[in-house]
Amino acid sequence: MLLAGLGPTWLRGADLPGKYHPGHYVAINEAEPVASIRELDEPPVRGVNKRYYWSDLEPRQGAYHFSGIQADLDLLRNHQRQLVVSITDKTFNPGRNPLPEYLSTYALPNLRGFTAKRWDPVVVSRLIALNRALAKDLNTDPNFEGVALQESALMITPTIQRQQDYTPEKYRDALIQILTESSKALDQCQVFWYMNHLEGRDEYLGEIAEAVIPYRVVMGGPDILPYRKRLQSTYRLYDRFNGRLKLFGSAQDDSYRHDRNDARNMGTAAATRNLPPPAAGCVSMKEIFQFARTQLHVNYIFWSYKNYPGSPGAFTFDDALKVMKEFPEVQGEKDMTQTDSTKSPVR
Repeated sequence: MLLAGLGPTWLRGADLPGKYHPGHYVAINEAEPVASIRELDEPPVRGVNKRYYWSDLEPRQGAYHFSGIQADLDLLRNHQRQLVVSITDKTFNPGRNPLPEYLSTYALPNLRGFTAKRWDPVVVSRLIALNRALAKDLNTDPNFEGVALQESALMITPTIQRQQDYTPEKYRDALIQILTESSKALDQCQVFWYMNHLEGRDEYLGEIAEAVIPYRVVMGGPDILPYRKRLQSTYRLYDRFNGRLKLFGSAQDDSYRHDRNDARNMGTAAATRNLPPPAAGCVSMKEIFQFARTQLHVNYIFWSYKNYPGSPGAFTFDDALKVMKEFPEVQGEKDMTQTDSTKSPVR
């Protein structure tokens, strides 16, 4: 059952006053310094989306450490740019547990690293507490755009799900609670919800989106991949909530090497660096942008700071920057002409 008392459904969070700086953002990981971004002063760059481990932000229960965020904000303030703080509670490599020590047992092994047990009331309450602490310090900072939660996909095996008492309903209600309570605290900021999959019931993503309409929640996904088959149903949510929620897209590594033949860039193939480039070439960064702009209706785009060659034929951030310069505004004219190659494959 959906949580009750989530606010008046006739009020849209997308219309609420507060900080709102849509546009192109550079996305970096926990190890990359903001100062390493050489393109900060490029006119179309509106800000930076940086990941911070939860364990770094809360080394001990209730003891918060935001000096790294403050330093990044000070630097970005000097460049008149915004900061989105992405809270890392899920990793894609073995090794570091992203959660604070006191929550370490709530980090479950996923297919590559760890994922927080997000449906557990303990994790839910502590993540909300973290966002309330961020709000106390940063809600009114003009350069703090908001917080982002990692992708909804858990990547946890069915066996572990059963052992840990997972149900799609618990996870749905937990995400609604996290998003709404965080948005109430960060009432001058945006809360970015990365959604792509909800194990057991993908249709619950739409129910979560309906529930957060009264709040300052920006809905989006971790990939802009027009030909990725398993994302097509998720992409339809952008049409459904266009004008009801603010929307975003994230161009991550796969967006820089996206192949129209989806079988080539899924799973093992996506991680293989020695594949020859596709005969027709990877989908261009301009096509990636146009799909996000005209089919996903995004207000924000987070471009991974991919400044290395990667797979043969792949694009880099320099190619993305050329597109940003050509289209400095993410939201474009509604009659923007599409070529056949940029028409949405979404059905």
